[in-house]
Amino acid sequence: MAGLITASVSGAAADPANPNKRLRFNAELRGRFEGYTGLGFEAGNEDAYYLHRMRLGLRWEPSSWLRLNASVQDSRAPGRREPVPASAANPFDLHETYFEAGRPGEGWTVRAGRQGLSFGNERLIGFSDWSNVSRLFDACRISYQRGGARLDGFVAALVRPDPERFDRFRSETQLHGVYASVATRSGQVLEPYLLWKRAGGDSLTQNIVTTGARLVGPLPERLDYEIETAFQTGRFAAGVVRSWAGSWTLGRRLGEAESAPRLFFEYDHAAGDRDPQDGVRTTFDQLFPTNHSKYGIADRIGWRNMRATRVGLKLQPGARWTVGLDYYSFWLARRQDSLYGADGVAVLRNPSATSSHVHQEFDAQADVRLAEALSLSLGYAHVFPGRFLKQASLGWPLNFAYLMCRLRL
Repeated sequence: MAGLITASVSGAAADPANPNKRLRFNAELRGRFEGYTGLGFEAGNEDAYYLHRMRLGLRWEPSSWLRLNASVQDSRAPGRREPVPASAANPFDLHETYFEAGRPGEGWTVRAGRQGLSFGNERLIGFSDWSNVSRLFDACRISYQRGGARLDGFVAALVRPDPERFDRFRSETQLHGVYASVATRSGQVLEPYLLWKRAGGDSLTQNIVTTGARLVGPLPERLDYEIETAFQTGRFAAGVVRSWAGSWTLGRRLGEAESAPRLFFEYDHAAGDRDPQDGVRTTFDQLFPTNHSKYGIADRIGWRNMRATRVGLKLQPGARWTVGLDYYSFWLARRQDSLYGADGVAVLRNPSATSSHVHQEFDAQADVRLAEALSLSLGYAHVFPGRFLKQASLGWPLNFAYLMCRLRL
């Protein structure tokens, strides 16, 4: 089970002689309890723990074209099994701290400093805010926007949380790219991009270029769609990279009102490696995504060496209620390759398995806004192991549940 409490307080101080000078304070307090049974697909392997996160921030706008943002974050995970992952605990540290020059939505803007990066539907680059720490980069981002067109260029180095000291600039994992977005009056949005990941270590180096595009928009008869495809080339250690991935979604609103139920079907594919010894790496690299809302809230799989189908239903029973029901089925794209977790790390491998079917998952989530400043959320996921999991692990079903409450003042 998980619980989330978020308190946000903000205020502004203005100089009477210059109304453009504004000072804003904000604070967030978040706690979440999470509970699992069947971890590692093993009977009796259970865990429940609390995740705590506090953020304090200050935003100063000395003029209409200049903004300064500074914040700190304290993330802890009391009761979690050792070793506690860096995504769960990182005591008192800098959070988003940057300066931004320019007028958003009007021509050029520049943002430099420690910041989150988010593009498109966050399948490749996202803030990953479900994580107790969330993902940050030391980056410089230059943007140009006019009307429905926007172009972003950025150079960035991934910030790796260090629980023992303040997170420092480290250049071993870099991400650079250009991301464009063009929106039409009919609501169609096209987002082409070019991304370059560079990573180095003691035993391997990565130099991966990702080119792709995302297309989303409405269709006649209350239909809507989303398509994203990406192709990768480059080098991984001594081998070359040749890979691709895609996601296709078709939805339909079951009524004229915007609040009507929406039914959708989604198919996802990410290439795997058929022969790890041939010098050609065809496993797709998912880069730095937000996966929690994409491939099941139990977070058992990522956008690597996988095929997935998803049927979902979004409901709004009342003005303050939303409910989501999702059913997934997952397969390995290549049995010779590993099963990769939501974080992109290999978790299981069994090339001799007689089936590539990994598992099915049922998710149920509900969100209710109790008041303007108070909301409550809860969810449950059940994972049904497929034949691959039964042959590569102990094959026990997994359960995950959470409860969330958010207060903003």
